[in-house]
Amino acid sequence: MVLPSGDCITWQRAVAEFTSRHFPGPHPLWHDDALTQFQLVKHYPPGSVIEVRTITKPVAGTVQVYLDGIEQASGWSIDTTTGLVTFSMPPALGVEVTADFEFDVPVRFDTDHMAVTIESYRLHAWQQIPIVELKT
Repeated sequence: MVLPSGDCITWQRAVAEFTSRHFPGPHPLWHDDALTQFQLVKHYPPGSVIEVRTITKPVAGTVQVYLDGIEQASGWSIDTTTGLVTFSMPPALGVEVTADFEFDVPVRFDTDHMAVTIESYRLHAWQQIPIVELKT
């Protein structure tokens, strides 16, 4: 199948996983100096170096925010276009702010041509669909 140039998959769903041996539980968030806005981040500890991904596309309805491990049902909002958590009142100094969430990853097809096989009547298959992440 030949794709017109510019066609793309807009988002690929990726779930933030919190089962790493090095970082169990929710992820700590980065914050501004006034401690009212916190950036969602995901830590990837592949070994001795920890990679940190800034999350800019959290899935609406999946973000859960915690203060010292206690879920907060209100008093905060999430911007699903930036990944910024904003508190109506700054958390007290020394309080650990963490979050659980799912996030989307922008991707595009990595080819303009995908070979399709006909398996049976009205059933077609691709062996692979290569995609690459769009860096923003």
